[in-house]
Amino acid sequence: MLPIKNISGETYLLTGITNVRRIRKVNGERSIQFDVTPTDSNSHSFDSVDVESIATFEGDTYIIKNIKEVSVGSKAVKQVDAIHTFFDNMINAFQYNQYTGSQTFATALNRVFAPTVYTFVIVGTFTAEEFENFGADNSLSLFQTVLDRYSAEFRVVGNTIYLYRQIGAKTGFQMRWKHNVKSIDKQLNSQNLTTYVKGFGKPKVETDVLSGTVIPYSSRSGTYYLETGLNHPATDTVGSSFRFSFTGTGFNFKTILNFLGGKWEFSIDKKETVTITTYKDITSEHVALPIIRGLEHKSHSVVATFKGKDSKNPYTKGSGAPKAIGYLKNGNIIELYRELVGDELYEVVTDYTSPNASKFPNPMSPDGFRHAEPVYDERITDKDTLIDKLKKSIQDEPLLSISVDSTEISGEVKNEGDWGYIIYEPMKIKLEARVVELSESYHFYNNKWNLLSCNVTLSNFRDKISDITTRFTQTQKRVDRMFNGQEKLPSKALDDAILTATNILINDNANFTYAPGYVLGVNTDNSSLLTKLTSQGLGISKDGGQTFDTAITGEGIVAEVITAGTLRGMHFTSENLDSLMWLEGGNIRLESIQGRYMEMSPTGLYGFNAGGSIRFQADSALVTSAALGTSNANVYLGSINETRSVHYASLPGDGLVDSYTYTPVRASGFYGNFWNINSALSGSSLYARPLTNGELRITLNGTTDQYRDLRAREINTNMISPNGLYGASRHMFVRAYSDGEVRMSSASNVEDYVNVRAKGYYGTFIDTTATHIYARPGGDPGELRVTVRGTTNVYQPVRAKDFITDTSVRDNKTNIETYEENTLDVFRKAHAYMYNRTTDKEGARKQLGMMIDEMPEETHSGAGDSFALYAFASYLAKGLKDTIHELDQLKERVESLEAV
Repeated sequence: MLPIKNISGETYLLTGITNVRRIRKVNGERSIQFDVTPTDSNSHSFDSVDVESIATFEGDTYIIKNIKEVSVGSKAVKQVDAIHTFFDNMINAFQYNQYTGSQTFATALNRVFAPTVYTFVIVGTFTAEEFENFGADNSLSLFQTVLDRYSAEFRVVGNTIYLYRQIGAKTGFQMRWKHNVKSIDKQLNSQNLTTYVKGFGKPKVETDVLSGTVIPYSSRSGTYYLETGLNHPATDTVGSSFRFSFTGTGFNFKTILNFLGGKWEFSIDKKETVTITTYKDITSEHVALPIIRGLEHKSHSVVATFKGKDSKNPYTKGSGAPKAIGYLKNGNIIELYRELVGDELYEVVTDYTSPNASKFPNPMSPDGFRHAEPVYDERITDKDTLIDKLKKSIQDEPLLSISVDSTEISGEVKNEGDWGYIIYEPMKIKLEARVVELSESYHFYNNKWNLLSCNVTLSNFRDKISDITTRFTQTQKRVDRMFNGQEKLPSKALDDAILTATNILINDNANFTYAPGYVLGVNTDNSSLLTKLTSQGLGISKDGGQTFDTAITGEGIVAEVITAGTLRGMHFTSENLDSLMWLEGGNIRLESIQGRYMEMSPTGLYGFNAGGSIRFQADSALVTSAALGTSNANVYLGSINETRSVHYASLPGDGLVDSYTYTPVRASGFYGNFWNINSALSGSSLYARPLTNGELRITLNGTTDQYRDLRAREINTNMISPNGLYGASRHMFVRAYSDGEVRMSSASNVEDYVNVRAKGYYGTFIDTTATHIYARPGGDPGELRVTVRGTTNVYQPVRAKDFITDTSVRDNKTNIETYEENTLDVFRKAHAYMYNRTTDKEGARKQLGMMIDEMPEETHSGAGDSFALYAFASYLAKGLKDTIHELDQLKERVESLEAV
């Protein structure tokens, strides 16, 4: 009986069904076939068997796509083919958007299933893959692309798609010759056999490479001279030039960088212009500067012209600055590029030769290999990844496929993708194989579908194909002889327990009593050993029948020891029935009366709440626990890459760093060799966040007060203070190299210098990169005072080539008045003195000078406690003028007296 829903949405129970066959393949394909004969009992539902009707079989829905009607006597029998509705739904869904770039497995699947009702679960980890124009196609086609790209397999359960690296499991099923196998069909195919393949990875961005050819320039014009400092030709004349021609795709210019470097302009074929600078804040550096690449590989002509100063060079700025220099070295100074050819066009190129190349030679090939089509994959940039792909791309052994008609399967029921054994008994020769297709025949009776037979196709043997072929050849005849009775079956092929039981039963000496209601067997050698069979059960006793340690009754089985090859579907319960344990194949389930249960299987350990939600789990994808601890000194979290703290909801994920939501880690301390920024989070900065009044302190391992150094490329901060907790020194040191400097510049440009504000400066000199140095006191009037270090009143001499006033130009002065005061009376009254200052050391040399109280105020400084030297010198000049005036008057009187 088969539920079937027609295109009108009406559902009927269809009878009269025969030849039902379900086909399941490891690639996900699933379909059913059946015949329907019209009968009186299915007259109401027979017409519902039509294309696009949906049949439900063993929990899955199938849509009818093909019906063939054949005549059988006076009736028209419908032969039906139907595919799983998943494929029909997927091919009728369309993803209109396109995407180009890297995608995680989850992201790609989201795009595949977005237009459908299906969700997905990823089991295992998959690396991200590159896509180009992914989309603009039906969901089934996109799904196939994703499966191929990530090498994944899938299983459909309702509306959930489970994705695996490989579906199926090692269930241990056994298919035995002349036991549960009716026939075996073996096929070997070497049609596409190959033993050598070459692969090409991502194409290089650059299309050319240095050829190794270096040429000189052909001519030069303008003014050049031999620069004696570096002993190379140079020019400081704007417009000087040189020329050359070359064949290739580009060139480098070998020259000298230095602190007076200027700019060169290169004109290539009068079409392209490239300007470069030879300025660098160093004495000299010989370099090859890249000028241009990527040109068409042909002959090109070049003119290079010196353009003079680089505006970014501070040493050649200003009207009084030296000229910029451009060096033009002699000899071969033009390094040429050529186009890439062949393997050079790719970042990685490699090949793979199969170990089976010698087994399957190609006599018609010079190298003896069977060559496969080359592999091109622009996503691959390393050799190991490319080799892995090459290994998977070739078929280096004949394909082996075995189809088996099975009547009964020993062990777990098989699913497509499962691994099991074909056994050639009793020699313990096992061929492990994978189920790639199941073709199952069903018959409906006792109100359910019952499996009649199963044709199993196995392939992809783990054993080498050559080894399997050899074993088939060597053992086939002997296996046939054993099962035909022509050769003795060795007893070692049976389990020891079976042999022991067999020997006891065969060699038993017993007398049997057949009485009403029972049969009694007593061992004649030991009357304590007896067996009693009644309508209630079978009992075996070792004490003459007083107790039966081993018994089978309607209440169950009692035994001290049970030796068995296989126990199927066992259920254990506690004595008070408050807990159960189920053993079913490779799974164990523990369940309490409260509803909580735990399941163990080869895939993992899972605990569930009464409602079915996961309480904890431990499998290859995830281990959950409220706490992880140990009584040992240390706890180890082992990985081959990183230990990550992520949000539970983002697990298990696909292993890519940007596929998770990260959470903080709280601990008393951290031991490691480095900190890295988490590239999966937004931002590029790394934060250490103390409390409001806290500090970031770097100390010796295991201490909090023994401070260590900090090394970095740059420190951005608002304040630097001395560490008062370290050492007795009250100083702070900024330590440049012996020939270096401490420079203060703006945050954005190391050549844009900024002010330094401090209370004092200690040094041997003050220098400047500009023309003048300014000392700018804050007072008005203020003074520049030179005193002994540590004092403000013990003055020191100033030595210079000259002392210049701020200005003596008439145009820079205002309120100009002629000083008419006569100075001679002042000089007559003033005296010159020899004296010591009160701040002089004992025995200091006396100084010659004058007293300010004897000179007019016009000669005083603004502070009133010393002379203003320029005013004093001007007063002396006025005194000289007054003296000259006096002399002129005396001269006139003398001349008038001499004339009398």
